[in-house]
Amino acid sequence: MKKLFAGILFLLLLSLPGYAWGANWTVMVYMAADNNLESAAINDFLELSSIGSSGEVNIVVQLDRGGHDSSYGGWTTANRFYITQGMEPTLNNAILDWGDGQGGREVDMGDPEVLKDFVSWAMSNYPANHYLLVIWNHGQGWKGKDQRKGFLPLKWVCLDETSNDVLWAYELRNALEGMNLNIVAMDACLMATIEIMSELNGIANYYVASEETIPFNGYPYDDIMSVLVSSPTMTPEELCQTIVEKYRDSYMSSSFSITLSAFNMSKFSDLLNALNDLTNEILSSSGWNTLMDARSRVQSFYGNYEIDLHHLAVLLEGNFSKASEVKEAIENGIVAEYHSSSLTGAYGVSIYFPSGREYNPFYDDPRRSFTNDSSWDDLLRSYFEETAPSLNAPWSDNKPDIDGSIGSEEWSDAAVIENGSVKLYLKCDERYLYIAVDDPADPQVNEGDKVGIYFDTNGDWKWPSVKGNEGNYWIKSTDGTWQGLFRAIWGSVGMPNYDETPTTVSSDELAFAVSTSSGHLQYEVRIDYTARWNVHLEDEVHLYIFVYDAGGNKDDIDWPADLTGSDFGYFSPVNYAKLTLGEGGGVPSMQVSPESIDFGEVKIDETESATLTITNVGTGVLNIEASLTGEDSSNFSIFPASLKVLPDESGTITVYFSPEEEGTLDGFVKLETNDPEKNIYYVYIKGKGKKDENNDIFGGCSASPGKENLPLLLLLVPLLIALRSRLNKPPCP
Repeated sequence: MKKLFAGILFLLLLSLPGYAWGANWTVMVYMAADNNLESAAINDFLELSSIGSSGEVNIVVQLDRGGHDSSYGGWTTANRFYITQGMEPTLNNAILDWGDGQGGREVDMGDPEVLKDFVSWAMSNYPANHYLLVIWNHGQGWKGKDQRKGFLPLKWVCLDETSNDVLWAYELRNALEGMNLNIVAMDACLMATIEIMSELNGIANYYVASEETIPFNGYPYDDIMSVLVSSPTMTPEELCQTIVEKYRDSYMSSSFSITLSAFNMSKFSDLLNALNDLTNEILSSSGWNTLMDARSRVQSFYGNYEIDLHHLAVLLEGNFSKASEVKEAIENGIVAEYHSSSLTGAYGVSIYFPSGREYNPFYDDPRRSFTNDSSWDDLLRSYFEETAPSLNAPWSDNKPDIDGSIGSEEWSDAAVIENGSVKLYLKCDERYLYIAVDDPADPQVNEGDKVGIYFDTNGDWKWPSVKGNEGNYWIKSTDGTWQGLFRAIWGSVGMPNYDETPTTVSSDELAFAVSTSSGHLQYEVRIDYTARWNVHLEDEVHLYIFVYDAGGNKDDIDWPADLTGSDFGYFSPVNYAKLTLGEGGGVPSMQVSPESIDFGEVKIDETESATLTITNVGTGVLNIEASLTGEDSSNFSIFPASLKVLPDESGTITVYFSPEEEGTLDGFVKLETNDPEKNIYYVYIKGKGKKDENNDIFGGCSASPGKENLPLLLLLVPLLIALRSRLNKPPCP
């Protein structure tokens, strides 16, 4: 009877389409199609159903739609399906109960909890010896998002248009932590990055993804599932090889440039350690020119912000010994790889290394595993800092009128940056930075026209940790009125904080004028750099300057170039250029007071001080190096030994006299300067060392009746009385 009941129960369970027993593989496809890929999702669903599940292979799909495709009922929610052969993606075929008594619903496929729930549900309801998770959607590698008003998400993967959300890289780890997945495969572009692999380390045994974009039709699911269903006992590595081979066969004769690779994640730690060793070797050697040359030649992919790590190692191994270890670690980890002949440098693992100067602030997000586990982000920041373009804003006593009309006489001595017909002028004096823009490319004022000046002025290439005086100036046209604004930016890692509402600044701090009298837009700007910036002549500041033409929806000129803003690069000071204020400009002229110093008599081992006041009455910065000379110079000292004095300002050097012997002692303070009339200037100094003669007979104690000597005097009084009594007695008989 028991055997009969067990047999009936077994047959009943086999007849249930939502449950499969004894499977070797469960394939889970997280199909985020609430976007413009919806029709591709329908096609891939039909490819899966052309094969369908078997007793050894479960195929489970969560499909989210958004109204871009009206086929099969045009439903716009998310539904789950246990795929059988010939199934269509209709609501009638969807699973009616997700374990909570409800079926299809609206979900945010960019929410890690939604991914977690699907995978947990699939593994619980369709257990198997092995699990393959396919994440299906748009992809952009490691990139993040910003949900504040005015910023659209940067796609990473699983773009959900209804929720306006995506999955971040670290959200993938949050969703899948603790799950033992044999294979995670990305049917999404640009996902074969070491940054994503880092998030899956300890979660997936194998990782399949493409360094390059993936065509609209995606994986050939019918070909892959056909092999798996016919050979369900294949190992995870064999299935990885099958996915890569069938993908290759599907696109080999097409015009697409494609890549696909599978990596054994048990080798990932070796790769990460090798990369850190190489990174530290480059940082310690400051091999920036070598790295720049390699970046110019390395295989890169769509968007030009990810490069092939293996190819980079090949290009560097002649200069850095650790590069070969990176190359070998990748070769040891790759179990299958294909790339089109047009992508000769591709080998299966990419890494973030943007071209130009647009380091993305999201890359520093401390929630990302790769940022925490590697020093690659440190290398990139150092690389951009050391290779930043530089310019001197020449010093000029020809102060331009800030009237919006660029006169050739006013700006003839400025540094000039050109982009086609558009010119950016820069110069300064001892207080102001002057900026002018001649923009023939913009014939008229449009709502939203603006000049932006982003500044990191304390030289650390990053924003302050708390709100302060770094950020950007805007000169912008709003509601027909031009305004001069300041927006504070702060935050040391990740996407920074910023003032949602910029503040108006005074004309003393930021003066500007805009004119179209020339037939096109001209801007003139004056910034008091000694105010909010708190810098001075010959200091270096880090700037990004752009001129935005709202009518053409483009920047007519920017410095440095290649910082388009499409990747939020303007929010990373590491991308900015170096501007030196008036280096070598003007002529300094030094006046020293007094011309000599006489300290008079000073007791040995005591110290007296006097002050030299140095005034710069010239037009350039006065640089001074001070030292002592003369036979008796050891009796004197000075502080400080170097001094920078701005035009019309004064500085001081303190001279100390500490005599070590008696008599007249003298020497010179030697001033070496950049004053062309006083390259070397001497100030005579002298003093007289005097011995302290107020010591008593008991070994040099001071005889002055101070409080500190009172105990000694009290002891001496009885002694002196006894001595006097003894002297007054007659001699002994």
